[in-house]
Amino acid sequence: MFYKYNTVTKKYEGKVNNAKYNVMTGKLIEGYTDKEPPTIPKGKELFYENGKWVLKDIDYQAIFEKNKQNKLSEVKTKFMDKLNNGIMHSTVLDKDVNARKGIDDINVKSLIELMETDSETTTEYRCADNKFITVTLDQLKTLKIEMIKFGFSLYQKKWQFEAQIEQATTQEELDSIDITF
Repeated sequence: MFYKYNTVTKKYEGKVNNAKYNVMTGKLIEGYTDKEPPTIPKGKELFYENGKWVLKDIDYQAIFEKNKQNKLSEVKTKFMDKLNNGIMHSTVLDKDVNARKGIDDINVKSLIELMETDSETTTEYRCADNKFITVTLDQLKTLKIEMIKFGFSLYQKKWQFEAQIEQATTQEELDSIDITF
């Protein structure tokens, strides 16, 4: 039986049936040992340092802070996904429309500018279901405002989640924050 530990943190990872050997020396490579570890008491972690097992107190505060950072990363990832791939319901069109920041908002602004330049009153607009509908200039202007509000509402949710995470004082509070945009 062999015992594996993380080569960076040196933390014990568990028993393994097979270990890796250095073909030149015939010795176990770093990350494996044949030295049996002690039983790990509650509130302790086990590390392999300088050829022996060492028990240390679990740093719950450090774990909690790392979990907070992971939760903040989750907020950022989900926020960016929604911002870059979002679909919103337009009340003026009564349709779901793509609302990707830097793409769809620019397309709507460009359509408005083109219609105003060419004195057009209607144009075709492609909705999120890839079907075209006829829209008026006023509808597009309202849609532009709806897209701005949609983007702003995403930022507000992001800021709210970040504040909740920063204010969390227990793991239970942190776990109860459901990141949904």
